[in-house]
Amino acid sequence: EEKDMKEKAYKAYWWLANNHDWAIRNLSVSIVKFNPKTKRIDDDKKKNTKIEYWIESGKNWNLGREHDIRLDSHGATFDEALLHFTREVKKYYKKSYENQRSSTKGWGQNNR
Repeated sequence: EEKDMKEKAYKAYWWLANNHDWAIRNLSVSIVKFNPKTKRIDDDKKKNTKIEYWIESGKNWNLGREHDIRLDSHGATFDEALLHFTREVKKYYKKSYENQRSSTKGWGQNNR
């Protein structure tokens, strides 16, 4: 199952790179310890017992203008968080996963 999750995360990453490259360029990843009851980082550090990867992004994030909170995603692993993030990008930015290029070819040359 871990191999399957890695393959899905790989495909999701390259789908994002080929269809919404801003989502990859502006990706912010944090590993956080938080209070599982409130799902927030608590001032009382003893209550922060759950660890997750949190991903945030936005179209103009690097310009300090847009943090699209609808895309905020999380997961017990980076792969899980990336898959959650990709689902949110698909949901709010309307490009179909199946109908877009999913190949890794050409992305590096076109977006450097």
